[in-house]
Amino acid sequence: MRSVDWGGVLHADPDPNVMFDSFYTRISDIIDVHIPLIQLSKGELRMKSKPWITTALRVSIHIRNKLFKKYVSANSVYYHTRFKLYRNKINQLLKVSQSNNYNNYFHVNMSDSKKVWKGIRHLVNLKSKSGSTPTKLLVDDVEITDPKSMADAFNNFFANTGYNLTKNIPSVNKSPLQYLTAPSQNSFFLFPTTNKLCATGN
Repeated sequence: MRSVDWGGVLHADPDPNVMFDSFYTRISDIIDVHIPLIQLSKGELRMKSKPWITTALRVSIHIRNKLFKKYVSANSVYYHTRFKLYRNKINQLLKVSQSNNYNNYFHVNMSDSKKVWKGIRHLVNLKSKSGSTPTKLLVDDVEITDPKSMADAFNNFFANTGYNLTKNIPSVNKSPLQYLTAPSQNSFFLFPTTNKLCATGN
């Protein structure tokens, strides 16, 4: 950045559009050289989405994968045992790291309900659904496209849902008391307590 003659770039042409294009080109060239874009694999993208996978855990996962390849190629009991022991240890460390990550996240954001729910959705792997407005409804085999009529149809449906459900519930002639067991003969009673009685210990 310091080696670029910015004065020459900015005063090369009186047109501000040309000046900006020249400036942007120089900046883009510097970024391409020192901060090049790198295409990540699917596995790398999955790891990036899991902040609890630290650099040390990534190294351990790489070692685990190498042990698995050795086991597959050699079909050896020795490598199979080493792989299982290492895999179990890595799984244990991943669970601990994930638990610590979420505990810290919820502790830091406990006063922000929006971030709390975001963490919960991420924890249970609940993907947010993009909302969409229907353009038509089919009510009693009649297609409705008018927004007001569609709103009325939604309102009628939800307003009558409870009533329509009760019509399908069979009537029962038994009294609710018939489902209760006999009352217990061994009961106890607590006398009313006042602050004075509590203070004196009576």
